[in-house]
Amino acid sequence: MLRLGTHRSRTRWASFGKLGKAYTEGAFETFGPFNHAGRKIEWRVEGVAPFRRFVASWYKLGVYGNGDCNDQTPTTFQIVVNEATSIIEVFIAQKECSPIYQNQESSSILGIQNWNRDKAVSVPGKNATLWTAQKEAYRFIPSGSTSRFVSSQLVDYTTGAILETATFAETTPGFMDITFPTQKCPTQNSEKYIVRTTYKGDCNSPTLIVVNDTITINKSVLPLSYSSEKSNCAVKSGTITANVLPGPGVAGPYRYELNPGAIVINSPNPTVTFQNLASGHYSLVVTGAGTCTGVVSDIEVLNTGTFDVPFVVNPPSCQGAQNASIVLSPPVGGGPYTFTINNSNTTSTITGLPASGPYQIEITASPTCKAFVTVDMIPPGAGVLTGQVTVAGTTCLGVNNGSIIATATSGSGPYQYSINNGQTWQPGNTFNNLAPGNYNVQIKEGPCISSPIPATIAAGSGLGVALSSNAASCAGAKDGNLVVTMNNGSAPYTITITGGVALTQTITTNTLVVGGLGIGDYFVSVQDASGCAPVVNPGTVTVAAKAGFTAYLSGLRNRMYHEKVHVVTVLPGFVNTKMTADLNLPAILTAQPAEVGNAVYKAVIKKKNTIYVKWFWRWIMLIITSVPETMFKKKKL
Repeated sequence: MLRLGTHRSRTRWASFGKLGKAYTEGAFETFGPFNHAGRKIEWRVEGVAPFRRFVASWYKLGVYGNGDCNDQTPTTFQIVVNEATSIIEVFIAQKECSPIYQNQESSSILGIQNWNRDKAVSVPGKNATLWTAQKEAYRFIPSGSTSRFVSSQLVDYTTGAILETATFAETTPGFMDITFPTQKCPTQNSEKYIVRTTYKGDCNSPTLIVVNDTITINKSVLPLSYSSEKSNCAVKSGTITANVLPGPGVAGPYRYELNPGAIVINSPNPTVTFQNLASGHYSLVVTGAGTCTGVVSDIEVLNTGTFDVPFVVNPPSCQGAQNASIVLSPPVGGGPYTFTINNSNTTSTITGLPASGPYQIEITASPTCKAFVTVDMIPPGAGVLTGQVTVAGTTCLGVNNGSIIATATSGSGPYQYSINNGQTWQPGNTFNNLAPGNYNVQIKEGPCISSPIPATIAAGSGLGVALSSNAASCAGAKDGNLVVTMNNGSAPYTITITGGVALTQTITTNTLVVGGLGIGDYFVSVQDASGCAPVVNPGTVTVAAKAGFTAYLSGLRNRMYHEKVHVVTVLPGFVNTKMTADLNLPAILTAQPAEVGNAVYKAVIKKKNTIYVKWFWRWIMLIITSVPETMFKKKKL
């Protein structure tokens, strides 16, 4: 039952228990239908059982005793009762007026009551109170009963084939939520389906109720938003960011295509950014899962008309110096750029500047594309010019071939260098042909001069020479040799030998052997590539005969005598052997091998101390033994 109040008592309907059975109160109060033109009360039934709904409407009705209010704001509301769900809905377009009885406003009720009038539900603040409403809706949902829902299938509209069975859950009392999990994205612009829902029959009837609802899925575009950033005029630096907005059926992965240029980005993310874009107009197409697409036909990337130029200011190396610099870094890939500073042509690295300002710099990429940089002031330099030295000592005493290399470790150049406390300066940083000693190195850049940097050139250890010789076999023989060995020097070496032979020879090795020398004194001098000579002159070397060997054998014989060993000294003179075959030996002085063998055999038998194979060799050796003994002390046997 729907209750339309016509009572005039303000307190008669102060509670639900006094109302009729099974009441639904949309705006229960005392109406005056005669108060407003166009007033209307109507009701109707819509749909087919068991899914009918009863609709009752009150349109522009006045209330009792409140004519002024009625004329301006008449009451309009509607009550809808749904058969299948038992849901009752109340829609209030306007309720501004309250009835007036005996100069007092009367109360109103918004709610429902059961048949036994022992249960009721009202909207808070709207149960027998004075209240108003505009554009409000309320829903009364039954609870405590069992749903008659059985199942629901998605059916192909053309073939009648069941495509999918829905999952369902009663998340809100009185509402059964059904879901077909598989996403549907039609291949055409729209596509029809049938939703077939089965319910239990009324009053425990075994006959099921099947309801077919036709639904149409329209192929919607992916909801998109976008933003763009300007491009500078020197290089392509614009961006377009595409966003796929959340919504029903929206799912990745996505294919983003930007034209012109057919720039494609494939990504699972709903947001991507196209970078390095020139200024101009672009179109964007985004395709999601199931070929659902979104299109933005025109996105404009504007041109800034200029470009950013980062720069670095380097102050002077010290106060008063005019070597400050400004280093400009225009966008890579642009240009070619031209530069001016205070209307004078320059480059991207501007040098030789004093600590002053302002400096107005113009960078041009094209006649219509320029950037401007202003340096208000270059601060004065506060640095100290510093440097370091690399020193090479001389190769030996007496040779001035040391060197100093000075290197600035601050400032920007150009520099000058001095090794005599600033008395003289040179542009080069290398000082050669220096003698051993201490030096003070200074570096100058404009008015900036470094503190003295000490440098010491040490004298080298010098050239060392060792001499040795091998004696000639005998007086008159030319088979002695002289050995000269160098160390701590630099090749090539120039060796001069005088005395019994005149020889000057240059070698690249450390040892020289001079053969074919007879008995005599030889003077040796050496100089290396650096001009170094030995600290101590090599001096004189003597090549002697082997007469000292006889004295050695004499001593050995005396020592071995007590051991019953006999030592024989054999003085054969010249012997005709294969070793002497190429020598032109005098026949009268030359013994044959057999003669030597017989002489040795007889000497051993007779225990002679000394034998001469040719008797006249005794007199020859007498002459040799007259050589001073000091000559033999220089030899090692």
